[in-house]
Amino acid sequence: MDYSLDLYTYRVSCMAKKRKMNFSEREVEIIVEEMEKQKHILVNHFNAGVTHISKNNAWMEILKRVNAVTNCQRELAEVKKKWSDLKTEVRRKVAQARAAMEGTGDCTTVPVILTAMQQRICNLLGEATIISLPAGEAGEATAEITVPVPISSATTVTLTQ
Repeated sequence: MDYSLDLYTYRVSCMAKKRKMNFSEREVEIIVEEMEKQKHILVNHFNAGVTHISKNNAWMEILKRVNAVTNCQRELAEVKKKWSDLKTEVRRKVAQARAAMEGTGDCTTVPVILTAMQQRICNLLGEATIISLPAGEAGEATAEITVPVPISSATTVTLTQ
C-alpha cells in the first residue's frame, strides 16, 4: 500500500483555508464611511498626486476600524476586495438603469433599485443618483432607475410622471 498519497491528501485537507464569515452590515458601513472620509486619498478621480504610502496608511486605518467591530479579523486584501465588489455591484446596477432608460436593456420586469448604501457608493464614484418614478393612475408599476448626474451634485432627484 502506498501511504504517501494518503498522507499528502491528509495534509492538504488539514491546510485547507476555512471560509470566513460574510461582511456584516456594520463592516460594510465602516468601509463606506471611511472611503467617504478619505476619498481625496483613495478614490481615483480625487487622488491626483497622492503617494502610495499615504494610500496604504489610509487602507490600514480602514482595516483597523473594520477589525475593531468584528470578531472575525479581516486582512487588508479582504477589505480591498470587498470595496471592489461593492463598486462592481453599483456599477452593474447603474449600467442596467442606463440601458433601461435608453431602451436597450430588459428592465421591464425588475426595477433597478439602489439601497441607501449603494447610493452612497454611487455618489463616491460619481456615477449617478437615484431617481424614483412614483406609480401613476390605475395601478401602474413603480420604477426606480438611475440617471447620470454631475459629480458635484450629491442630491437625490425625484421625478413624477
